[in-house]
Amino acid sequence: MANGAQTRNDASPGLSQDEPILCTVELYGTARLRAKTAKVALVLPPQAVLSSVFVALAGHLPVLVGPVIAPDRSKLTSGYACNINGRDFVRDPRFKINPGDSILIISNDAGG
Repeated sequence: MANGAQTRNDASPGLSQDEPILCTVELYGTARLRAKTAKVALVLPPQAVLSSVFVALAGHLPVLVGPVIAPDRSKLTSGYACNINGRDFVRDPRFKINPGDSILIISNDAGG
């Protein structure tokens, strides 16, 4: 995890705090195989956080609940990691999501 990433407050300038947040979730590995899709566009409520992503994703792809998304839908299961915009690996469910963010869900497994 990158230092300071958990407290990011860099909302896009000029956007209202009441606007829905548009973001993309990219699935890799087993998550992609289970979902039978590589990418999902989500519309999240204003002030969305990482747990909001998992709730919305579970609503779109319920097949991921249990194996990828925890049954309470607030986090990923232990075998998966979440990366924001290809820069920060994040686990904090309170991490703020900004408009245009790309959320990558990948398996913790490494082949070899």
